Amino acid sequence: MTGGEHGMRQVTFPTLTAFHPDMQRADKQQIVKILEETAELSVAANYYRKGEGSREHMADELADVLQTLANLVDAYQLTDDEIAAAVDRVTAHNRERGRYRPGERRMF
Repeated sequence: MTGGEHGMRQVTFPTLTAFHPDMQRADKQQIVKILEETAELSVAANYYRKGEGSREHMADELADVLQTLANLVDAYQLTDDEIAAAVDRVTAHNRERGRYRPGERRMF
């Protein structure tokens, strides 16, 4: 994690190893697994936010989400260049929406 523009935090995720190719499919189940793990992260984060859960559990659930994303990238054979281009597009869109500037928080 390093400082970004205007002191904003840049988050770097560790490199993950995708599951064995026998475990990978470019199918609906691969996609649904991301939703399942993200829901578990949401629950863990809400418990932590309320003082009822631990940071460690929340971090473990985040790691599960990252693993499912790594598996999706592998299953669908997305290239580093495709992902980098998508991140650039999303960053530009978020910049247009003012997400990197101070101001009132509007999530939707």
